[in-house]
Amino acid sequence: VLTNAHCVLDPETGVLSKKIDFLPNFINGRVRDSRDIASVRRVIYGTDFQNGSQDNAKDWAILVLDKPLGRKYGHLGWKSLSPSVFARNPRKLFFVGYSGDFPKNNPGMTAGFEAGCSITGENN
Repeated sequence: VLTNAHCVLDPETGVLSKKIDFLPNFINGRVRDSRDIASVRRVIYGTDFQNGSQDNAKDWAILVLDKPLGRKYGHLGWKSLSPSVFARNPRKLFFVGYSGDFPKNNPGMTAGFEAGCSITGENN
């Protein structure tokens, strides 16, 4: 699972959460099938949040689950593409995630979706 590091690390201390579960198809605060809840076995992340600072370019984490969920929920796989490929194809990406400000009445309890996103460049 690709996510943000701030979802699994305390941004103030940099300490990794002791127990992390992945809840697929989490909508309105509920999981459709509780048998699909997976425990996170391993976390690989790109930041350490030193001194409470958050570098958005490094705010990523990969979660390794204790059970395969891809056949049921799908997966994207991996393909290496340069940022210039994305920059030449604007408004072709989708952003999906659980936000602290969506939905308005119950933040973080349903995934938001935004079409037409772009990567405009690359930072070293």
